[in-house]
Amino acid sequence: MCAWGSVLRIWRDQNGQDLIEYALLASFLAVAVGAVLTPLAPTLELLFSRVHSLLVKYGG
Repeated sequence: MCAWGSVLRIWRDQNGQDLIEYALLASFLAVAVGAVLTPLAPTLELLFSRVHSLLVKYGG
């Protein structure tokens, strides 16, 4: 019964729960940002190449 009591105590313990929730939130945000930015990659690449060419052209 001692082992079963330990299992129940660990199961009910909520220490570290916030850390797990923040980790899940961060991973969800990372996946969401990746899903949004992937289709925009060609547009962003064009934008940055234009900015780069303007900086080179005007000596920035």
